[in-house]
Amino acid sequence: MPLNLHHPYRKHRFFSNGSDEKQSNKQLIPLNSSRHGYFAPVRRSNYIKAHIVLFIQMQLCEMTLHDWLRLRDRRIISDIQDKETDSMRSLNDVDQRQCWQIFKQLLIAVEYLHSQSFVHRDIKPRNIFLDTDPKDKTSIHLKLGDFGLATLLDSQTKIPPESPSEWKIDESIGVGTALYAPPEQLNSTGCITTSKSDSYSLGIVLYELFNIFYTEQERIISLGNLRVRRTVEKTFADKYPFEAMLIEEFIRFEPNDRPSVKTILTTYFKEIQQRIRRSSFISKQMIIEQLQETLRDRDRRIEQLQIELERKTS
Repeated sequence: MPLNLHHPYRKHRFFSNGSDEKQSNKQLIPLNSSRHGYFAPVRRSNYIKAHIVLFIQMQLCEMTLHDWLRLRDRRIISDIQDKETDSMRSLNDVDQRQCWQIFKQLLIAVEYLHSQSFVHRDIKPRNIFLDTDPKDKTSIHLKLGDFGLATLLDSQTKIPPESPSEWKIDESIGVGTALYAPPEQLNSTGCITTSKSDSYSLGIVLYELFNIFYTEQERIISLGNLRVRRTVEKTFADKYPFEAMLIEEFIRFEPNDRPSVKTILTTYFKEIQQRIRRSSFISKQMIIEQLQETLRDRDRRIEQLQIELERKTS
């Protein structure tokens, strides 16, 4: 993370009254000293106490995955004429490609985290940040953030990276977000979290990526049911058989039965790549849909402004 060190004061040389001799002393005058007047110079000694303020410069991402999902669902729902028609409630090739583009980057980020002996313990859409390439709006860049619950593996219990499934971490009881944290992490009877805990959270996120929710309450109920059943519903499995298989592997109750992130990337890498590169026309179609969404947003904003104008003039 880039850091900027900025000195909030500037050095100033001054002259004594009635003498042309320059003084060697310096003074510190605040840059924002006064809005309406001038602060008279205050003579300082040769020994100046420096004041340094630390500024942390961070990247500003456009949105979180949570925001992106809400916008996407709203767009799809607005295009559905008959909400009772379940066949309409599915993602097209463009949306599926974007989902896999996002999830692949998430897998790579978590795998790197595990290779550095960290477990995130709070993977969820609100902690996943997205940014688009200014030159290519269809290209989404993902960043995993919020490491407040992340745990560093103890050096005495660390084992080689080839076997991340056996890493064990203490102090992991009762932490995380209820809808996304694995059962052993929320358990209050003394269960120990492993690196496979992140695998469980990834399964929940993948399920949410490929679902369309009309309301927030529907999302909460659906994710809660998935945690209880540990299987996806038949309609979901029929639409997305590969995704359903991965989700059910990720959310197995026993941590040792879940695949590691590295295993998923190694075993299914080609399958994931094929889903990202479905057809050459997809990129153009994505641009068209994004432009259409931009026009819809503009029309909605115009309507809001017209309503506000009418209220003010009435």
